Amino acid sequence: MEEKYRPLAAQFEKKTYTDGTHTLLYRVRMPDPSIEKAPVVLFLHGAGERGCDNEKQLDIAILNTFSLCEEMQRSIVIAPQCPEGERWANYSLSEAACPVDETPETYLLRLTAEVVARYAALPCADKDRVYVTGLSMGGFGTWDILARHGGLFAAGVPICGGGDPAKAALLAGIPIYAFHGAKDDVVPPIGTERMARAIEKEGKGKLHCVIFGDSWHDVWDRALAYTGSETDPPTLKWMFEQRK
Repeated sequence: MEEKYRPLAAQFEKKTYTDGTHTLLYRVRMPDPSIEKAPVVLFLHGAGERGCDNEKQLDIAILNTFSLCEEMQRSIVIAPQCPEGERWANYSLSEAACPVDETPETYLLRLTAEVVARYAALPCADKDRVYVTGLSMGGFGTWDILARHGGLFAAGVPICGGGDPAKAALLAGIPIYAFHGAKDDVVPPIGTERMARAIEKEGKGKLHCVIFGDSWHDVWDRALAYTGSETDPPTLKWMFEQRK
């Protein structure tokens, strides 16, 4: 973590959630108490931030994005941590896909959905403005949580991940803004491209997909700060405009 972000990281309180069998570590940053009906933002980190310190999940993208986005500063922001050796979703990296019906939901994703639902139910939260974004391993997790718990979210922003094209009809009903780098040699961009084609085939018009032709794997800061084009809107402005 860059030294300049440490005071900001300290605003994210360390929390633990358990169902009696499994435990999820997470950080949460609550907005000023004067803010009514705050959006809820779930951030799913990548593989490099796994651990059990309840700290590393803040190292990449989230604090930079938070510092630049006033709407996120007015939100309830939740950042769980995936332990070493685990994943948010049971995906195939070589195929950049995550077949929902063929693989069980991870306990981590289930607990994460439960945590998000609890915060969305708070009197200060806007249950109609709950969002999820994630990068790399968290990009797979974003696609997976939208496929399994889509009714919880108003929109999703999966970055350099992959999902299950068989769930395109379901996902087409959720506003999604997907990103990938065309030169990505860690997670093949075909994962995002395949999802986009499947969802677009459903023809419901709620998908935006941007493939950065000159980028490799680490497109997360660029994606979250994207100011838009003639056909695609600015990422975070678009996300916070979405409602269930």
